Amino acid sequence: MARAAVLACVLLVASLGCGSDPVALMEPDCRGQLVWEDTRNSAADVGAARLGSQLGTGVLPGCGAPGFKTVPDEPVAVHAIRGADPAVAVASVSRDGSRLAWLAGGYLVESPRHPFHDAFYGDPAARNDLADYDCGPPLTTKATALSTPVPEASTLLRVQAEDQAVEQLLQAESTDRIVSVDAATDLEGLPRRHGVPFVRFGGELTLALRVCDGKESAPGAAGLRLLVADSVSG
Repeated sequence: MARAAVLACVLLVASLGCGSDPVALMEPDCRGQLVWEDTRNSAADVGAARLGSQLGTGVLPGCGAPGFKTVPDEPVAVHAIRGADPAVAVASVSRDGSRLAWLAGGYLVESPRHPFHDAFYGDPAARNDLADYDCGPPLTTKATALSTPVPEASTLLRVQAEDQAVEQLLQAESTDRIVSVDAATDLEGLPRRHGVPFVRFGGELTLALRVCDGKESAPGAAGLRLLVADSVSG
């Protein structure tokens, strides 16, 4: 009987333990998207003073996984943001009063013309630091955007280049066609939507890129290669 009791305890320990109290499940962080008229990513804090009129109701999709609580979808009020066209950014207001800004894809937050540029790049430490890289001279090419970039999300700017030497660099596994755009990139030559430089899938671009290789003396950068955009124009 004692052996059977021990075996039963072993089988249950992962979910209930050997006592009477259930294992506490962790609270997952589900706030990765706002579903409104479209799907928005990249939440940033927004102050109450920047809230405009209510535009409608959206949903923050719930989530769940083994070992976590299941969080249901959360309806939220969607508001305009003063100084931002709703096509570029809107705010959600939850029942508990928390406020988040949600940014649309394609509008480059790296540009000072974006209403949330300072939220992402106001601190100089947030700017890409290439001190640990050796960068070559600029390479100029026409290119086609293979993605619509989304701020602070996994959708980065990927391109296909006309120049074959640049295209070979883009095809390398280490670069995965990604072009690094940051606050130092000149974006003034891009077409603007609602006053903000805009890039979309299929867009025709002209790029000035530098190949930047991580220094062997820099542990975090050694062996890495970046294709850094000095400028992007349309």
